[in-house]
Amino acid sequence: MVRGLRVVAADDDREMALFYLDALALLGHRASVAEDGVRLVELCRAEEPDLVITDVEMPGLDGIEAVERVWVERPVPVILVSASEPAELRKRVPPGPVLHILRKPITLTELERAIALREGDSP
Repeated sequence: MVRGLRVVAADDDREMALFYLDALALLGHRASVAEDGVRLVELCRAEEPDLVITDVEMPGLDGIEAVERVWVERPVPVILVSASEPAELRKRVPPGPVLHILRKPITLTELERAIALREGDSP
């Protein structure tokens, strides 16, 4: 299992943001959390993360648009999280950055497995 990653996560739902902080710390990672896509892009510039985890549906700049901006500046693997069907999202996902799409609600185990895909590790 990959440990010690710098992760930037984004979700406009406060409970999900807190889940990411707690879950990522439990998994041995350092996390910063953004409340929207604009802040996600800013945090990625400042933190230079090893991994980005983002909700898709956020006000203003959504997660996919934010990921596209981050990817242009610094390619980084991404896990998308959404209440929508993954098949629907795949139509909008840019080639390259997205490792996995998780459907809400997510569990610690699902998050751990998705993070392990970053380097082809197994949890």
